[in-house]
Amino acid sequence: SPGSHQAKKFTVSFGGVGILGIILISQLIHPIFAPKVVWVLGVLFSFGVVGFLDDFISATQKMNKGLSAKQKFGIQLALAIAFMGIWKGLIGPLSWWMWGLDVLVIVGASNATNLTDGLDGLLGGLSLITLAGFGWYFYQVASPDLFWICVQWAVAVACFLAFNRHPAKIFMGDTGSLALGAGFAALAIAAGNPWMLLSLGELS
Repeated sequence: SPGSHQAKKFTVSFGGVGILGIILISQLIHPIFAPKVVWVLGVLFSFGVVGFLDDFISATQKMNKGLSAKQKFGIQLALAIAFMGIWKGLIGPLSWWMWGLDVLVIVGASNATNLTDGLDGLLGGLSLITLAGFGWYFYQVASPDLFWICVQWAVAVACFLAFNRHPAKIFMGDTGSLALGAGFAALAIAAGNPWMLLSLGELS
């Protein structure tokens, strides 16, 4: 990495724990138990746990290497398949080709946000734009539960950005980046259109 980035190796990570913590507190204050909301939150927190495991291994080994690429991808794939199975069983019908597409979207979006996280405030800022798009969509289609989920996430990311703007005092880490990407994919699937991530990506 560039020499100007070398000082960042002393910056605290695990900022994603704060993001997920704020979302959890928001749910405790204003709980929403609609099936789609519970499913979306399940995806978010499950991928957050994977990211936390990766961050924890990196921190304890004192080197920038947590889970191997194969391990991380395998866990992501298994979780995505499992959550689409939960969707099919508890929420609504799902064709086999849509199952495959949705799994691809969840794993792909999770890794995309993970790769985007690299500069102070970059992923956090783009996440706010993405959440604004999702929030506006759910407001327009009169889906208040998912709209409030977007609001909760946006507040959590905005709070994180207060510490992550340049020069960052804390990094999001895989805990936050993997969770947010999978969460965005889950919101798109809950909206019934996984392709909407493409238009939101262009907006970002």
